Amino acid sequence: MKILYRTIGPLVCAAAALITLLGCENAIDPIADEGQDIYAIYGYLDMRTSLQKVRVDLLRPTILSDPLSLEGVQVTTIDRNDGTFEVWRDSSVVLDDGSQGHLFVAEFRPTLGHVYSLLVSRHGAPGAEAVSELPLRPEVIVDSPVGDSLNVSQHFTLLGVTQKPTAVYVRYEVGPPDDSGVQVIRVAYGDPGSATARGWEFDIDLSTDRYIIMNGLDLNINTKGVTVRRVSMEMTLFSKEWTSKEIDGNLDRAHGFFASVGVFEFAWLLDSDTLNKLGLLNGQVPN
Repeated sequence: MKILYRTIGPLVCAAAALITLLGCENAIDPIADEGQDIYAIYGYLDMRTSLQKVRVDLLRPTILSDPLSLEGVQVTTIDRNDGTFEVWRDSSVVLDDGSQGHLFVAEFRPTLGHVYSLLVSRHGAPGAEAVSELPLRPEVIVDSPVGDSLNVSQHFTLLGVTQKPTAVYVRYEVGPPDDSGVQVIRVAYGDPGSATARGWEFDIDLSTDRYIIMNGLDLNINTKGVTVRRVSMEMTLFSKEWTSKEIDGNLDRAHGFFASVGVFEFAWLLDSDTLNKLGLLNGQVPN
């Protein structure tokens, strides 16, 4: 698969900041109620990978006391939509300051629009809970392409989406004239568009994408006979916790940060007239 870039712009990189949190010494040291465990939770559920990770620590009862052992601590998740239950395993890691930290990991891929509860218990006694809802699958409005052969564009609206989608790619599955097999060209759009009253709106530049497709196939721009088999779009969406000003609002008996990252995919058909303008053949099969 070839990945080609249309533009290079600023990208939202909230995940990088969280990685820093996962590797730092816990700085939250409230005076915990006697006999009650209070936890620090840092992590997020990520559809982009099948290996989920979260850091869990027991908060010290006083700032100067020694870190508490996680012996007997168990982490699980429940998918509130279908009841799927996952048990996470403890994995010890070395932190930046050389001390030991604990990551809990689980092998599963969360589902767009589902609500997950992360439950932390100790020796079977109920403890902390963190809840996050993966972004909902947005409804997409696709306008008809406009423009001449040198400037064909298409407008998209993600209805009801208020947070900027990031890592947007348009994916073209195309067949070269020599029938050497279907190749995939991914065109990076970065973080396009802006919020409107309807949702999030942006344009894709089909004419410029054609140049990128031909370059990805190592063909002259005037080459005829390239067939478009499928066109789709993929993007990353962040849950509301990434921009919420409410601290610990989705955590019970815990402090920290727990959120989720979703991946949205959408396919559509380009009409034959538009492809003819672009000098491409229509080989798309309706879903």
